[in-house]
Amino acid sequence: MAVEANAKGNESLSSGDFASAVTHFSDAIDNIHVLYSNRSAAYASLRNYNEALKDAEKTVELKPDWVMGYRQLGTALVGMTQYEDAIVAYSKGLKIDPNDDALKGGLSCAREAHYEALKADVRSQSQVQSNNFSFSDVFGPDMWENLMMLPITRDYMQQADFKSLIHDLQKNINSLKDHRVMEALGLTPQNLENLVEQVKEVKIDNIVTLVGLVSQVFDKALMNSNSCEIYVDFYLHMASQLPVFTENDEKYNFKRLFMNKWQLEFEKGVSRKYANQACHDIVNLSDYEIEVKRRRMLGIVTLLAELYKKGIFPERRIIMHSCIEKLLGHYHIPDEGNLEALCKLMSMIGDMIDRPKVKLYMNAHFKRMALMTKNMELSSRIRFLLSDTIEMRSNKWEKKWKIDHPYRSAVGRSHGTRTQLSR
Repeated sequence: MAVEANAKGNESLSSGDFASAVTHFSDAIDNIHVLYSNRSAAYASLRNYNEALKDAEKTVELKPDWVMGYRQLGTALVGMTQYEDAIVAYSKGLKIDPNDDALKGGLSCAREAHYEALKADVRSQSQVQSNNFSFSDVFGPDMWENLMMLPITRDYMQQADFKSLIHDLQKNINSLKDHRVMEALGLTPQNLENLVEQVKEVKIDNIVTLVGLVSQVFDKALMNSNSCEIYVDFYLHMASQLPVFTENDEKYNFKRLFMNKWQLEFEKGVSRKYANQACHDIVNLSDYEIEVKRRRMLGIVTLLAELYKKGIFPERRIIMHSCIEKLLGHYHIPDEGNLEALCKLMSMIGDMIDRPKVKLYMNAHFKRMALMTKNMELSSRIRFLLSDTIEMRSNKWEKKWKIDHPYRSAVGRSHGTRTQLSR
């Protein structure tokens, strides 16, 4: 009877009939850890995480050295948004089997969800106070005094329009285009070293805090893709300064977590699963959300290019050309955002990766790009970008337009100021 009920439960579980699976496993249950584990999986599939947790705990109690019990325990706890407990559960399972991919994946997702939950709490608290927001909240109660103490902004305080820019910033977002405001508010070449010292003073004594720092830096870099070079410099400073944590005999540091984050975001941006979902939901997305997705992918490849320039991204050519292939996607299902990102990548480091040893790779990429210029399913703008990139390669990567880089402009302004003072 129990064997037959268990078999029916497995069959129902495989076919997606989770309610029947619960019934069959309940009929078969007899203090056997496998049956409790199976029923926990069925409950989790029904999003009944409370019951899934009870069965997972019973599984671990009956068979504490079985990794499947910790998988089910972690799944149930994540479903109940108890992320810290889920991290503990997955970690215990990995102590039994450090090579279990399901446990590794679950642990990574639990950490990411934990950090996102922390960010959501901060955002919700900020939203409560949003009606009374002022820039005193950003700089503290002594905002103007603090600005007078900073070498960069002290000179600006003598300029009549600077205070007006700060006052009007909340009302007029275009004020952010003024480089003086950006230097007062964000990461710039001038305040990079100061920010590095401030971060070093923060107590980072666990991997969750380090993951949080990595996510903040990464998201900031993507939101300010024109300043990616500054964030890569920040990365270089932090890579050797922050502590290394060991979990399950694996070492995690700022560099590894940052590169893992980049790979995850890139794969999400180019994978067919996410692309198909985006196409399916495109009618439900606002213009703003579509623009955010586009800009995010541009930020991801800009960061890739800056990492490559600094010698941080692996030199192995197969990795870079694999990224290019994924951005190209399928001819019959082109993703315009990814193609724009590809053109951006080529404009930044095309001359560096177009080497004699990889001519066959590059020729194949550009042959596909040439075919896409004739694909009328693409907008004229994307077809123009592809044609322009092809022409740039034929002209030995000479750009038609030379755009002043904001980072180097800021460095130039800072250097020029110091030169005038020395004179």
